[in-house]
Amino acid sequence: MRLSANKIVALILSAVILWVTVTYLVSPRWSFSVTTDKTAYRFGENVFITVFLENVGLLTQSFESSISDPVVVSIQKEGSQVWYSQFHFNTTHFSLGSREKIERNFVWNQSSIYSWVGIEPGAYYVIAFIPKGELISDISDWLFRASTTIDITST
Repeated sequence: MRLSANKIVALILSAVILWVTVTYLVSPRWSFSVTTDKTAYRFGENVFITVFLENVGLLTQSFESSISDPVVVSIQKEGSQVWYSQFHFNTTHFSLGSREKIERNFVWNQSSIYSWVGIEPGAYYVIAFIPKGELISDISDWLFRASTTIDITST
């Protein structure tokens, strides 16, 4: 049995389409975000932070984090950290079904975790991440990362 050139092209094209479709269906796809309830805060006002991780793929997906929560939030001003959420090292496995999400809420009361760093008016970066290893400060060791900015005003 001999196949014509058109049939060979059709078979190859069908195989490529099938491969792309299967790859799309089984590839992990995530949405990770961090938001605050407002973009500007008066000095001393609580900052409410929400972090979402959603499996936007079609199949159940899993990941492993080096902490049990699994989200860490860090507040920075001009590249220097002023606050971070508490966390506990405990490697934990997480599985999320399609469209399932993890939501974590945090409150920053505008205090600094360092006695030598004061909070003052200006722009602050809210960074949320999920670490995969014990190098919390190493961005290359994070599974997911998202950030937003807020302003603290003096009045």
